[in-house]
Amino acid sequence: TQSRSSAASDVYKRQDFINNLPSNNSSTMKVHDNGYSYVALETASAYASSLGDRNNIAEVKILFDLGSQQSYICEELYRSLHLEAIISKNLSTLVFGNDTPIPKNLTEVQLEIINRHDQSVSIVFKALVISKISSPLQGMNKSLIEHNSSLKNLLFADKFDQNEYKNISILVGADQYYNFHTGNNRKGTILGWTISGPVKSAENKD
Repeated sequence: TQSRSSAASDVYKRQDFINNLPSNNSSTMKVHDNGYSYVALETASAYASSLGDRNNIAEVKILFDLGSQQSYICEELYRSLHLEAIISKNLSTLVFGNDTPIPKNLTEVQLEIINRHDQSVSIVFKALVISKISSPLQGMNKSLIEHNSSLKNLLFADKFDQNEYKNISILVGADQYYNFHTGNNRKGTILGWTISGPVKSAENKD
């Protein structure tokens, strides 16, 4: 069991990481332009491990989704990290395009999500296990950031590799979204800056 002093130290590390991110106005960078060439989902790259065991660590792609009431991890990550089940939950899920909720019995687990820039910054995360979260997402072209003055010199949570097509391993829903976007100083997430919304093309430079 984590001691109070250890838990307080972890909270301080997370808040200190956010406080030291380059200054800006909001935790989610949004760049709107009629000539946009890419619509960014709010994603992050990080590491994940079972609690107390960083010998078995996985690189994960995370999707932040306030449209989901619950948080989820994919079954592949659950098995690869050998996570222990906490409880089982009976839920009724409404799939996009369906009118009738589908009852499901899902396993809840705990894991550690670790900042890829600073592994001393991490968070304990609860999620339900589902077979798959989404089809692979293509990474954003880095040039869209390099040619945008409002996005320069920021420490991003994601890697932005256009050649990368990666499955979403973790979905952070509304139940835990604000554990990542924490504190009164809303300059970034505990994993770094995130981007969402239309991003202008490199041809339309600032």
